[in-house]
Amino acid sequence: MTKDLNGSGKTLTVVALRLGERIFAIETSAVLEILAPIPVTRVPHGGAFAQGVINVRGGVVPLADLRVIFSIPKLPVDEDTRILVLQIPIENEQITVGITADEVLEVVTIDCERIEPLPPAGTIWPADYVRGLIQGPEGITILPDLNTIFAAHIATANAL
Repeated sequence: MTKDLNGSGKTLTVVALRLGERIFAIETSAVLEILAPIPVTRVPHGGAFAQGVINVRGGVVPLADLRVIFSIPKLPVDEDTRILVLQIPIENEQITVGITADEVLEVVTIDCERIEPLPPAGTIWPADYVRGLIQGPEGITILPDLNTIFAAHIATANAL
């Protein structure tokens, strides 16, 4: 889907997850699998966002921490912590990445008409990194723009 998610009659199926006290939603079509915490190999000069790499079924997968992008304090790993292995299109190529979640909550289908744009002022989140917000009984759910987040990180890493 494009950044403009509002459309009559369209729905989006997402995995709801918690990062700190914030709820995020990742499209299920991007999720390859959800893992319990596994050993992370740190990468020199990876920075706070690029936590390191993990071994997923014999393949090396970079692991990122969205909490860094969204200024969310890091919590210690516990029994609820999960790693979501995702496949994301970046520059006409599918890349596999992992992201850490403090907890995976549920899979839900949302009506795209409920998705609101990020307000032009008054938010702490980078506007380019948010596809939309959903107001719900639990508060606000953030739809991150993973394509933009990872494309920007790859461009920055390649520039070094």
